[in-house]
Amino acid sequence: MLGDSITLGENVETRYSDRVQENLGSRFSLSNRALNGVSALHLIQGGLPLAPRATNVWDYAVAGQDFDAVTLMLGTNCSFIVLRHGNCDSVMWRKAMESILNDLSGFKNRGGNPVDIVLMAPPIPNTKSGGMHRSIRKIRAVVSDLCAKRANVTCRTDPYETTLKIGVVESYACGVDWIHPCQEFHDAVAEQLTVELRAVTQKTQLAPISPDR
Repeated sequence: MLGDSITLGENVETRYSDRVQENLGSRFSLSNRALNGVSALHLIQGGLPLAPRATNVWDYAVAGQDFDAVTLMLGTNCSFIVLRHGNCDSVMWRKAMESILNDLSGFKNRGGNPVDIVLMAPPIPNTKSGGMHRSIRKIRAVVSDLCAKRANVTCRTDPYETTLKIGVVESYACGVDWIHPCQEFHDAVAEQLTVELRAVTQKTQLAPISPDR
């Protein structure tokens, strides 16, 4: 599971990845490789290191990992005007995401096919910044468009729409802070993501793990 501080579980007791692991049981092994402050630009293969880590972010998050499916939720950090520095607008973000999807699609699952990618649109922060709202809505629209162009990419899990269904008007309205969603958000996303990951593994018809693997 790739993402930023939201996926990492900042300010919550149980992050959505842990809840999904509980739901799926011991037949599945989930690895949360999220990093605080990461954006799509950091995850381009051969790209930027993220201080204080000396290693490349892609190497930490992806290289050397063995996985059949990956979830990816990015975009919040790119929506900060102060963090863009002219190179993280929606156009650059799309190019970076396309590069990430290309790299991830180069990995094969145990069935010999490209790994399945569950791409999640970032939620909309609880902020009065109109510029940030506009930016993140553009990013969310790009996610939907990218999902329609790749057979191994799905995006049925929408963290923002999920929280609306449980009565949270905004993804951040349950009192943690304006940038990191609360526990109810993680719980709701986990339930929807569990269903999607089960469907993904059934679709790929993965071969059983033999004792020598």
